[in-house]
Amino acid sequence: LNPETTISFELVESGYMSLTIYNLLGRKVDKLVDNQFYEKGLHSVAFSGSELASGTYIYQLNTMNHIINKRMIILK
Repeated sequence: LNPETTISFELVESGYMSLTIYNLLGRKVDKLVDNQFYEKGLHSVAFSGSELASGTYIYQLNTMNHIINKRMIILK
């Protein structure tokens, strides 16, 4: 299987954001976006989990006003 995906999100206001991947122990395993400016609207970021073991991971979208955590599963 190909452990690649696209993480899509919508920002209700323009601003700086980060997108980080954590394992279930809370350890950071990847940082896809590091405090970059995005306009409001729909966006997507490519993610490859080929270096990670199969399992459940949390991705965290952190903006100036919100922190959103979502779960994803990597299967190989």
